Amino acid sequence: MLIAIIIFSLIVLIATSTPMAAMPATVAETWLALNLAPVSGRGISLSLLPILPAIGVVMLVARRVYKAVKDRISLHDLLILLCGALAIPVLITLTACAMLWDASSVFDVASPNVFAAVGTVILLHACAFMIGMGTRLWRALARRYGVPSWVVDSVLLAARAVGYLLLAAFIVFLVSLAVHYRAFLESLQGYSTAGIVGVMVVSLAYLPNAIVSSLAIIVGSSMELGRGSVSLFAATLVPTPPVPVFAALPASMAPAVMAVVLVPLIAVSLALWNRVSDFLNAVTITVAAGIGTLVLSFFAGGCLGVYGYVGPLMWLTPLMVMVVVGVVSLTVVTFERYKESRNSAKILGSTHSVADPAFEAPVAAASALGQAHEGETEDVADEEAESGHREQSDEESTTEEQDQVESSPEEAADEPYELSAEGFDSAEILEEAEMRAAAMEANGEQEPEAKESVAEGKEESAESADAHDIYDPEDLEVVEDEESVETEARSEKEKDEA
Repeated sequence: MLIAIIIFSLIVLIATSTPMAAMPATVAETWLALNLAPVSGRGISLSLLPILPAIGVVMLVARRVYKAVKDRISLHDLLILLCGALAIPVLITLTACAMLWDASSVFDVASPNVFAAVGTVILLHACAFMIGMGTRLWRALARRYGVPSWVVDSVLLAARAVGYLLLAAFIVFLVSLAVHYRAFLESLQGYSTAGIVGVMVVSLAYLPNAIVSSLAIIVGSSMELGRGSVSLFAATLVPTPPVPVFAALPASMAPAVMAVVLVPLIAVSLALWNRVSDFLNAVTITVAAGIGTLVLSFFAGGCLGVYGYVGPLMWLTPLMVMVVVGVVSLTVVTFERYKESRNSAKILGSTHSVADPAFEAPVAAASALGQAHEGETEDVADEEAESGHREQSDEESTTEEQDQVESSPEEAADEPYELSAEGFDSAEILEEAEMRAAAMEANGEQEPEAKESVAEGKEESAESADAHDIYDPEDLEVVEDEESVETEARSEKEKDEA
């Protein structure tokens, strides 16, 4: 990446006829801009930087991290990889700040706030590292430290919900840009052909920033533009730079625009429908979506020279996203619980119906034996009904276990990591298993004996298990009831004979 930055800086210097003495300062500012760190020059501070190049940096770092961890990883190696992924960018950022401070005596540049620059770089590369780890490694780490697996699933659902919100915001932005096409064309007037190409490239680079700001607007927050602001309730504009991306901003808000509030609700509903299991899962999704939106708002906003802060309202946007996601997720959980209660009620009603075969046999037996044995047949019917219910519950449990087993191979294939206390993963365990298999093939004569010993051990364990079986108290009660019924029947027969 540094080589690409150097080549880009060299091209910029040649295209602008700038002396090569400005090469270190150009490389330093390019590095800071790519990592969304603030840059300063000519007395102006610029922290509103385009997200699109930073997305490329995140994808590059995440891909390298994924290549390093996709096959095998240990806890020690993972910690070293994390330190390297964060320490190297921090060192380069500190070097860039020092280069700008040194060049400030010759050129009209200035070193930015070191703490702000380092903090932004750490946050950006930490996000890239977490994305590059992948869901399989996150699930393995969750199992290693006793974190429930549904926490990882909730974070993934939160990312899905925020992604759908960003897609909805992008659609709203395109619609607004199409409605204000005249302002878009006016923003291109006064530029040459090369200037139009340049300003369009700048607009595309700032397109993710505009999408995040549109997200803030459609969820009920606002986009701050210096002293002006734009929201669904009002629009107060100030003179904006002649860039096409600002042409989508409306000069005023019509009452019909309030219908846009339904867009994020629909987007989140599509993202979370039939995917939220319980209320705790819904709360986790809501919190994770708010944290993700806060990070996006931080990257999408910043100081734009004399305008001041430009971007989504930092504190309100995550809260409104949490409200939208929370309302939808809780609604989904409530609806799912209602459906489950109705289905369970239907199942119970069909199980206890009069036409159930479990009740027909006892009734027929009672009519054949007569009223003398009415009490006895009722007890037998109750026992048969209870045994039928137990068999039905056993069948349902076995079907549920089969469903779980059918769904488990996908999860097992998705999680190749098994981090042990020593830090070894499944790849090393598999190597040891292959070595043991090779040794067993070499000693093939001993393998039958081992199998016989294993079989004998299984028989002994089965016998011991039979000797120490723990019976269900309900089964014992049923046996006692059957014996009591038989004794009563014998006593009645003896009385009749007498």
